[in-house]
Amino acid sequence: MEIDNPLGNCLVSYDERYIKSNNAELNRGHSSKWESREIALIFSRLGYNVDIINWQDTSFVPEKNYDIIFDIHHNLSRLAPYLPNNAIKILHSTGSYPEYAAHRELDRIDNLIKRKKKYYSPKRICETVYFKRSVETADAISLFGTEHTKSTFPQDFQSKITLLPVTYLQTAQKKLNQSLGDEFLWFYGGGAVHKGLDILLDVFSKNQNYKLNIVGDLEYEKDFMEIYYHELKELPNIEYHGFLDPLSNQFKQIIQKCFAFIAPSCSESTSTAAVTCLMAGLFPIYSIDNGLTLPDNMGYLLENCSHNEILKAVKIVGKYSEKKLINEIKQIRDFIVQRHSRDNFAKLMKEFIELTIQNKSKKCK
Repeated sequence: MEIDNPLGNCLVSYDERYIKSNNAELNRGHSSKWESREIALIFSRLGYNVDIINWQDTSFVPEKNYDIIFDIHHNLSRLAPYLPNNAIKILHSTGSYPEYAAHRELDRIDNLIKRKKKYYSPKRICETVYFKRSVETADAISLFGTEHTKSTFPQDFQSKITLLPVTYLQTAQKKLNQSLGDEFLWFYGGGAVHKGLDILLDVFSKNQNYKLNIVGDLEYEKDFMEIYYHELKELPNIEYHGFLDPLSNQFKQIIQKCFAFIAPSCSESTSTAAVTCLMAGLFPIYSIDNGLTLPDNMGYLLENCSHNEILKAVKIVGKYSEKKLINEIKQIRDFIVQRHSRDNFAKLMKEFIELTIQNKSKKCK
């Protein structure tokens, strides 16, 4: 992204594949597609020449001086020695602190192995050393999530963090009338145990008067499919649909049957899957680790995601009146439309970047 009379050079380490994508492609799949392009465009609008690399590119070495680097993981610490001393270094975190996430997932896996006497390998644990160095190196950190998400980072670095809202995905929406359906939905990306699906399968398999719909790609988790083959393939009250586009007719048909989604993840930044379910018009039963901000006293917040707590939540929410559910769902969806809109993301991200540049400039004087 070259411009006339630039203020300087900026390197964005995110996802270069979507910089020139059309809007139709950006509306499908993960919200990071649009966000990565918008971040590059913000720097361009602020007057910088922008180069983009993939965040997983570990071979790139700068051939020019960069005044700003914006990265989502390890390239910040890797490339810092190549940058001028006064370069502005920004880390954009799209998850909880990796050590927190790793310990949370391993705790859940240990509990699963004790219950089932079968092995399951971790699916969401990422490299932590370079991320920690990036946190140390950064002048400022943007983070999707809540104060709880922020608290997963070491205390020494929390003053660097600015919380920002993730954008929502375009999705089919259910009709909010007097027939909301009576089924539940689990809808997530990879990492079935990390996302609490094992707990839900244990609960629903023993309480077959409640129906659970599962949307997500589990096929690559051969160990999980083997452990829970009976629950996923043979029980009448549990239906596994596989991966579905949130704009597809099949997803629309599923959410018309469901009135609530259950999101018992053990670690997220802000879960785009959970935000998508809120946009679709489903009532939330969710853990604090989903990074959701909702209107006061709305939704059902899980405290520990235990088997007993989830069964209790299913029973309580299942007895809510249609009037109460519709009222809360509408208020939550209106809130999500405003807070997680692309316009709001662009506004807040631009303000964060501008403030970071101003603060760095003051320190360098």
